[in-house]
Formats: sequence, C-alpha cells, structure tokens
Amino acid sequence: MVTKSTCARIVAATSSLVLLTLCLYHIPGGRRDPDKNFEIGKRHHDVVPVHGTDVTYEVIDVKQTQDGTPIHRKVEKLEVETENVERSTTIKMRVASCSKEGIHNFFTDMKHSFTDMLGPLDRPTKTKEFLDCCRDLATIFDRLGKALSPMEHELTKNIKVIKDKYDKDPDKYSLLAAIVEEEASAGTHKKSYSVTDSILWLGRSILFMTEMFKHIKTEENFSKIVSLAYESTLKQYHNFFVRSMFTMISPAVPSKESVMAALAMTEKDKNKHGYNVCLYDSVAAYNEGLVAVCENIRKLLALYDIVLMKER
Repeated sequence: MVTKSTCARIVAATSSLVLLTLCLYHIPGGRRDPDKNFEIGKRHHDVVPVHGTDVTYEVIDVKQTQDGTPIHRKVEKLEVETENVERSTTIKMRVASCSKEGIHNFFTDMKHSFTDMLGPLDRPTKTKEFLDCCRDLATIFDRLGKALSPMEHELTKNIKVIKDKYDKDPDKYSLLAAIVEEEASAGTHKKSYSVTDSILWLGRSILFMTEMFKHIKTEENFSKIVSLAYESTLKQYHNFFVRSMFTMISPAVPSKESVMAALAMTEKDKNKHGYNVCLYDSVAAYNEGLVAVCENIRKLLALYDIVLMKER
C-alpha cells in the first residue's frame, strides 16, 4: 500500500526524471542532568558522559521514586570506537598527496570533507560540521549528470530539514544528538515528518554513496556500480514503484570514463600522468571517513531503536 509520504516523494521527484527516495539517517543522544526535572514514576533515557572521560557515554534509565530519589540503572554502555590518531592523519595525508603533486580532483579540493571528522569520531557528532560535509558531498551530483538528479534532490531536501532545525537555535542543537533527544522525549522521533526521520534517510543516502565509492575502482561499468550500491542499501526500503523507477534510471547514468573525467578539477588535471591512480586513492581515503561517520551515527540511532540499515 502506498503511503502519503511515499506519494509526496513521488510527486517531488517527477520533475527530475524519477523519484528515488534517498534520504537518510538519524542520531540520538542528548545531555540533561538526570537528577533534575523528572516526573515521578516516569521513565527517561539520557546519554551522559562517564566520569573522568569525554569519549565514553552510557545510556541511563532513570525512574524517580515517590520520595524523590532518582534511581540510575545502567541499561547499555556505548563505547563509540575511538579513531586512531595516526590512522586519521594517514588518511588525510593520502587525500592531500595528489594535490601536492599538482593533481587535483573533487575529493582533494573539498572545503568540508568527512575525513576532517575522523578526529572527533569518539564524541557526539556536531550538527554544523556534519551538515557542511553533507552539502559538499551533494555537489558531486553536479558532475554525474541529470540521471542521478533525484538522488541529489533527496539528499539536499533532508539536509535542509536538519539545517532549518539547527538554525532555530544553533547552541541548543549543536549536536545531532540534541535534535533526536528532543523529539524522542516528545515521542515524535519515529514520525515521518520528524527531523529525526530526515537524519535517518540522510544517513541511508550517504551509505548508498559509500557503496558506490567502494566499487568505483573494481567495476568498469558505472551503471553497474550504481545498481550494486542501490541493491545493498536503499532497495530494501523502497516499494515496487520506486524500485522500478530506479531500474529505468540506471542505464541512463554516464559511463565510468565520463565520471572519472568529471571528477577532475580541470582539463589539465584529467590529462596528467597518474590522475586515475590519485583519484582512486582519494576516493578510498575519503570513503573511510564517510563510513566511519556513518558507523558513529548508526550506533547512536540504535539507542532509540532506529535501524540505519538492516543487515542483508
């Protein structure tokens, strides 16, 4: 049965060839004093810093008793994997190495790159930093042709929803976790109109991108690359109509040769010796940062029983 939200997405994408509802993911968390402002008998969930460290968080299930004494029960401990500083530095150096050699591509010249988020992976994701990286990533569709414009539409649509929320109070919503926590407290975080839903779908779209980047070196047919990425990520969340539309889109994407050329910053860069090698290495390094950020978000979303991507 086609839902209202599905119909809305179909209408939005009609003008750009097909609707491919690629939207994404969501992050939870939030910081409140667990000893204050709790209603008697009501259960609350918070992500709070563990004493003596700013990199480990634990979920607390708080229930206030009749005498006003809060009971703190540890439900689950979340230790977001700390990225090794040396590995982070190595990845950034790999992305920068090509530009130092005078070979520039889309990834080497990004103003906001997900590789820059590798350092703070062990702490809550900052909303502005995340949105800046997402916006820069979305510009890649300007180079990939009109066939993939529905993907760009869905990506930018969800970025805008999150940014509009952030702009209302940048201090309050400085962390993605704060947005999800607020909606979870109101019981709206799983609604299709929530900002959390936009975070969820944005995450899923980014996971689609990670799969596409993963195959770009080994597969010669770019249409197959796009299809493989779709099959392993978004297809399971789309109805028959949307899947059929995607099947129609795949053959219309540009050739891999055209994509490789489009990712060069200039014609001169494209013709330089070693361009392809540098591009592949830049994509691989960038994708490591992209995957790591998605994993951080997946773990946080899981705290609210929201699945970023089902295992297949």
